[in-house]
Amino acid sequence: IQPVEMAPSYISKLNTGLEFLLLFAVLAIRAGYLPDGVWRQALLVTTLATVVLSGGHYVIEWGRKAARLRSR
Repeated sequence: IQPVEMAPSYISKLNTGLEFLLLFAVLAIRAGYLPDGVWRQALLVTTLATVVLSGGHYVIEWGRKAARLRSR
C-alpha cells in the first residue's frame, strides 16, 4: 500500500481541544481552583466519546483512501 497523506479531521481537532480542557480542569480541581462536580464526569465522558469517534473516523476514512490508491 502506498503512503497516504493524512490530515486532522474536525472531530480530531475537537477531541484534542477536549483532552486539553479535561487536563486543565483536573489540574485546577486538584489545585483547589475549581470545585469538582458532575460537570467533570460529563467532560470525561464527552472526551472519551470523541476519542472513540475520532479513532473510528480515521480508520474508516483513511482506510478507504488507502484502498482507493491501492486499486489504481
